[in-house]
Amino acid sequence: MHSKRLTTIAKQSLGLLIVSALCLSSISAMAEPVMVSADSRHDGDLVSRNEPIIVGDRAIVEGEISSRNGGIQLGIEVVAGDLDSRNGSVTVAQGGRVGSIESRNGSVNLGAGTTAADVSTRNGAIVIAAGGQVDSAETRNGAIELGQGASVSAGIVTRNGAIAVASEARVGASISSRNGSVTVLESAEVGGAIETRNGEIHLSGARVVEHLRSRYGDIRVRDGSEVGGDVIIEVIDQDSSWSPLSGHEYSDAGSIWIGPGSTVNGDVIIRLDADYNAEAPELHVAEGAAVHGKVEVDQRVMTNIEGRVDGGVERTEP
Repeated sequence: MHSKRLTTIAKQSLGLLIVSALCLSSISAMAEPVMVSADSRHDGDLVSRNEPIIVGDRAIVEGEISSRNGGIQLGIEVVAGDLDSRNGSVTVAQGGRVGSIESRNGSVNLGAGTTAADVSTRNGAIVIAAGGQVDSAETRNGAIELGQGASVSAGIVTRNGAIAVASEARVGASISSRNGSVTVLESAEVGGAIETRNGEIHLSGARVVEHLRSRYGDIRVRDGSEVGGDVIIEVIDQDSSWSPLSGHEYSDAGSIWIGPGSTVNGDVIIRLDADYNAEAPELHVAEGAAVHGKVEVDQRVMTNIEGRVDGGVERTEP
């Protein structure tokens, strides 16, 4: 009898423990976000481990905002310091004024007219809406998009994502994308160079102060675009660990199109390794286009030159 009673008590205790654990789990799952109400002021930092942080319209946060496993959401015209979310997205609505923004595993979305310092994320996209202004934008595995009239005073860098620069936007320095395309539209300006390895480069009525360079991505300069420096496709293997006997296979090199009304102030160059064994690239300089430098291309390149080339055409031996 005594043994049965102890067994019953043990079962009841175990049941209470399970119920308690479930209740705690439910409370954790339903945890309230960290809130700052609209039109209010918060002095000091806002920190959260697992809960999202939400700041209402026109609020002021006199400090940093940091969330480890939750997103950060700021309403319109919010003023705050640096924003840091390890595993969550960061959203700043229109007219916001914040410091630097960093997210390891989440996207960053900035509303129209928002200003921020450096913006970076490792695994997520960055979107800067119309009229937004930031110092720099960098992501490893995500796209970067600038809206109409947006500006980045320094450069833009991504490894595995496309970059899109809308009309009238400004980038103060260079743009780099290893495996994604770069598109720059009407009346937009890039104050440095544009470089990719495997991504295409498209200019449509845009201006680039320095050069364009790619390896396996096509380069298209169209609709009255202007390039201040050279336009280069270069497939020269820097790796000395292989030889022609190893059966190395190249990917197809990128081709170059210079469209009507477009101008290249430097040279147009296509260089290929002597052992290049993929499809031959093409060069098109359309009627009404102008290259103020020379055209220097490997003799295996297929050319169609109808426009102006001030420095002449040179065909190089592989």
